[in-house]
Amino acid sequence: MKTRRTILFFIFCLIIFFCQAQIKDKISLDINELMSVKIYDFDKISWKSSYHTTTEEGKPELPYYRVSYVLPLDAVVSGIKFNILKKQKLWEDIYIYPCQAPILSNQPYPTKFTVPNEKVYMSNTAYPDKLYEIESDDIFQGYHIVTFRIYPLEYIPKGKILNYYPQLEYTVEYEYKKDV
Repeated sequence: MKTRRTILFFIFCLIIFFCQAQIKDKISLDINELMSVKIYDFDKISWKSSYHTTTEEGKPELPYYRVSYVLPLDAVVSGIKFNILKKQKLWEDIYIYPCQAPILSNQPYPTKFTVPNEKVYMSNTAYPDKLYEIESDDIFQGYHIVTFRIYPLEYIPKGKILNYYPQLEYTVEYEYKKDV
């Protein structure tokens, strides 16, 4: 009887293990990889080696990390859990450049300058107001690839403060589809 319970408990644990899975990873922000350029009265912040920035017109343009993972074909992402969140102040009295409209290749003239979104720039709410978002979750050439945008920088527009997370440890959590 005791052996049977032990075997059933072991099988139960295996079922739980295979129904929920996770990937652990870590991002370390090297502030020497950031650069700031003055454009008009604004500060445009970017990575030295990448061009991934937020794109909502009129809102602060901030760089982000783009990370991708290959998951099992029958996996469904349930989210990212951040384990270490130690925010630090990076710069004060900084006026972040607003995102501009995209420039189309067949456009004869540059687009008109997009002014800062007043509601956002007059707010004490951090921008972006999230640490991550799912950019894509697709099957490509037989592989299940999930791409995330991870935001290690946060801007407090009204206070003109730029904060950052020097290190983000996180877990990508996913489950297996129940119908497979």
